[in-house]
Amino acid sequence: MKRLIAILLGLLTQIGLRAADLPSAVFANLKEDWGDADLKAASVEKKEDGSIIIVTTADYEKETMGFRVVLSPKWETWRPKELSVDLYRGSVWLESIGKPSEIFIQCLARAYKQKIGQINFSSVKLAAISLGGDPRLVRSEPLKLKLFFESEKEEVYAEIFLNLDLPHSIIQFHEKNPDYRKAVLGFLARGKEANQELQSVATASDERVVVTIPAGGQNGVSRNSPKPPLLTDLASKYPQAVKQVSAQLKKEGEEPAEFHATVEEKAGGKFLVFSLVHKDTYVRREKQNLRGNPSGKDRSMEYDLQTNTASQSALYQ
Repeated sequence: MKRLIAILLGLLTQIGLRAADLPSAVFANLKEDWGDADLKAASVEKKEDGSIIIVTTADYEKETMGFRVVLSPKWETWRPKELSVDLYRGSVWLESIGKPSEIFIQCLARAYKQKIGQINFSSVKLAAISLGGDPRLVRSEPLKLKLFFESEKEEVYAEIFLNLDLPHSIIQFHEKNPDYRKAVLGFLARGKEANQELQSVATASDERVVVTIPAGGQNGVSRNSPKPPLLTDLASKYPQAVKQVSAQLKKEGEEPAEFHATVEEKAGGKFLVFSLVHKDTYVRREKQNLRGNPSGKDRSMEYDLQTNTASQSALYQ
């Protein structure tokens, strides 16, 4: 009898969700047909073992939606094939906080335009790589993660972006690709044991992992963030670096003036990493609602200040 009542209450809740509008403050990109969820950090705690526990929530009418994020205390530096910069690789757990998590999953299903059955979510362990930021410094610096539900079964394999800007209390659960919607809802709705049965070893591999620019540009916390300056506009600040990067782009058959650029120091200022986004990427994102590297020309390049040389490009995919 109790089980029947629970099922009926679940059905009534889903009917209510279909009748109500999703909160625009959470799902701000629905008009662009992206089911991205922007929430707030309700609490942040560092455990004795070094793991970081983040409870993220958002208001939904008179209710609360949300979930718990657990960042592993262990992150290894790792360089994928054909990439000239180091990334961090580790694990992230997404955990239920009860009814708010059920509401979040139901809202996400509506944003994804997907049907969802019974929700048994308790927790799921996901492989993770950092696309920007050091996971160990997440409490003081923004962190952009790409999460993977690894499985030998392609139909349940999934990827998702998790951006954390704890200094500003921003947590973003953003889509990687609409093709993963069913699989993302799958690992959120299944129980812990069911997920474990489907998962392969939760470690991001070279074959699976490619660096993908989150929508909105290389700084990617928001799809509507402004474009970075053109590479040529940075010549006054980095004259030798821009000269060498431009020369390397020309060797690769590209026009330097067509790239927007952001610059990050590495190895204590010995290297400058240029993240280069072609102007066609922004045009195609705006007109065709595409993510990633739709121009096929976005790349990163390292400049060595000691030798005054620029490396070959590492293309984003």
